[in-house]
Amino acid sequence: MKKNRAQKDLLWISISIFVVVALWIGFNIYHGRADSTIEPDLQLQITPIDPAFNTQSLDKIKTRKKVIPVYQLDSASGSASTNPNQPIQTSPSADTPAQLPSPKDSFQIQGQ
Repeated sequence: MKKNRAQKDLLWISISIFVVVALWIGFNIYHGRADSTIEPDLQLQITPIDPAFNTQSLDKIKTRKKVIPVYQLDSASGSASTNPNQPIQTSPSADTPAQLPSPKDSFQIQGQ
């Protein structure tokens, strides 16, 4: 007898949960349709994005010359000199960058 009563209670709880979930989903659908309106003047401003790309411009970008930056100073031209009295020392290896004079050498602090 207790087993039969437990099954009835379980069935009642399951049906109650199903009804509550169905009402909850229905209310959310109704609320979403009723409140989610876009003003007419805003609707005119909204336009879909054109999915077609300008392939000619993309091809031009792909064929551009690639520029690789050089992180060495040209000692012959004397460019990027911070102090005309102190020459810039460049390293003999092409893999290492040129060494600039330290900021302490570039100027004198007042009072020295």
